[in-house]
Amino acid sequence: MVIGVIAAIGYGARFSGDNATPPDLLFRWSTAIVTFVFDGIILLLLLLIARGLPLRETFALRRPPSDSLRQPARPRWYLPPWTGPRWAW
Repeated sequence: MVIGVIAAIGYGARFSGDNATPPDLLFRWSTAIVTFVFDGIILLLLLLIARGLPLRETFALRRPPSDSLRQPARPRWYLPPWTGPRWAW
């Protein structure tokens, strides 16, 4: 639902009128400030939704299983399966 509201706001702003964006939009302080405030609002909304729930389970704040620490870090789409140990397939 949060993503739908964000998308609706974005589409509303896009189709509301003047679509001329300045070429230096990403280099303005106002863009950084608005982005920071918007991200803060999203964080507050998420924290309000998660109020009263267990923190570790809700936000997945846990250590990875010990087996994943021993596996080699290799992208599966790049290297063929026979380049790694048999248990990493």
